[in-house]
Amino acid sequence: MPLFFKEVSSLKQKVGVSLFCAIIGFSFFPIFSRVLVNDNVIVTFSVLAIIVYILTVIYFFIVLLNKTSKFHKNIEAQGKKPSLLLLGICFLSPLILYMSISVGLPSALHMLVSEPGQLVVTVKSKRSVRYCRNGMYINEHKYFLNNEVCRINKADWESLASGDKISLLGRKSYFGFSYDQYKILTNKAKKK
Repeated sequence: MPLFFKEVSSLKQKVGVSLFCAIIGFSFFPIFSRVLVNDNVIVTFSVLAIIVYILTVIYFFIVLLNKTSKFHKNIEAQGKKPSLLLLGICFLSPLILYMSISVGLPSALHMLVSEPGQLVVTVKSKRSVRYCRNGMYINEHKYFLNNEVCRINKADWESLASGDKISLLGRKSYFGFSYDQYKILTNKAKKK
């Protein structure tokens, strides 16, 4: 693999970089995919994320505080404090690991094994932000970055209210549901 790794890279370095790239790659799934991961799957995969987090913190604690390690020496040679890096790892990795392992990995697995399906959801509230234009929170899913339906037609979005029912059409699996179309079933604003 001379194109990606230096010829002198050890197997340990190659595995570490590959795992890091995979985790970062999976962390984009909750933001850019239209997959609603089942809540029970998120809980199960969150246990795995917690285990990975604990092992990561322990590993970096040992490596960064060991003054004879190559990694510690490289960090100090750059004029940085290893303890601050460890603090950053402790605070940033939970979010990244949640996004990549608890939501991203099941989203990727869903894409591999899904079949056509339908899901009826209830509008909780509306919102529109940069990554979720014309979006809404739904009652059926409750976890962070997994409780929104995005990219609803602007006219439909403006007419929706809390309590309205929408049928999502797409693909379903044990891991969740991905949608590419929707149909408004009940619309309180149009009934008035």
